[in-house]
Amino acid sequence: MEFEICPGVTSAISVPAYAGIPLTHRQFASTVAFITGHEDAEKSTSSINWEKIATAADTLVFLMGIKNLKYITEMLIQNNRPKDTQACIITNGTLPKQKVITGRLADIAKKAEEQNIKPPGILVVGKVVGLRHMLSWFETKPLFGKKVAITRPRHQSTKLGAALSEKGAEAIYIPVIEIEPIKPNRELEEAIRNLKKFYGIIFTSTNAVDIFFDTLFENKMDTRSLNSAYVFAIGEATAQKLLTKGIVCDFVPQIWTSEGIVEILKTLDVKNKYFLLPRAEDARDVIVKYINNNNGICHVIPIYKTVLPKQIEDLKEKPDVITFTSSSTVKNFMAIYGKASLENTLVASIGPITTETLRSYGIDVSIEAKRHDISGLIEAIEAHFKIQTKTR
Repeated sequence: MEFEICPGVTSAISVPAYAGIPLTHRQFASTVAFITGHEDAEKSTSSINWEKIATAADTLVFLMGIKNLKYITEMLIQNNRPKDTQACIITNGTLPKQKVITGRLADIAKKAEEQNIKPPGILVVGKVVGLRHMLSWFETKPLFGKKVAITRPRHQSTKLGAALSEKGAEAIYIPVIEIEPIKPNRELEEAIRNLKKFYGIIFTSTNAVDIFFDTLFENKMDTRSLNSAYVFAIGEATAQKLLTKGIVCDFVPQIWTSEGIVEILKTLDVKNKYFLLPRAEDARDVIVKYINNNNGICHVIPIYKTVLPKQIEDLKEKPDVITFTSSSTVKNFMAIYGKASLENTLVASIGPITTETLRSYGIDVSIEAKRHDISGLIEAIEAHFKIQTKTR
């Protein structure tokens, strides 16, 4: 059978490093040994030479040794490793669930039993364990150990999930909406063929950008067709998405809501001007009303709708925080899981409109982003836990 070897960093090194334990150190350890902690059950005797290995290296790393922890520590002590040698157990290493227990060779097995430690895990024995209090870094991340649920569409969850992981959190993906383009869309195609008549094109989401430009390209047209129109983006994420299509926005509001777009429109003369607003089917009419009430013409074209996902995820793990990034995520979450599923869970909202929708269902919002984008949402979650830590 053919196979390929992909070199990487062994868990014997990476896991202790994530726990703040260097396996060698110029003051404490010049040698290290890696030992299996779980030998073949069919072997009649152990192939580990305990008499030699117990004192042969400054640092000992036992892999897969949780089940045999008591036996391993007893054998080391019996073979002249001092029973007060520092030791630690690391489970779920490098993951947000990482747990580290420190002690001495004489008591580490008892501590593991008392805290119900389960495999997989690594046992590290040696003076280097004592460096953990200075070098521990992973567990000091602001959201370490927190479970944060993401309700965005699956294809849009990657950025938020990766950013949460960088902060030490465990991302739980429970997408409650899917984006479904409205096709065929003759009205959109007609508007695209007549783009020159529009004074401005307003994009209120990254989804609208993707679907609009997909249709533009399908009709054998490109970004040159927008050369006579001002382009508005509701926020930085939408502006960045437009940039990937080759469009630099003319206007991005300071407040990333429809009301922010209106504030920009107030600085312009919209009278007798045509605006194109390709958007979600169930979007708010704040922008439309302002343009129409000021003698402009707003051509609204629904180009996508949010629907329930085909696959519903079970809420097996209770998250510490659940994030909502739009009113649609709120409505669909309530339809799928109901209000009771939010009990004892912090609710985080991306902005005031989403917060308003949450409160309409009687849901308390613990966290609201000051800047209404993914980065702002993460900052708000981080700030919440930082305040909690200070007040303890």
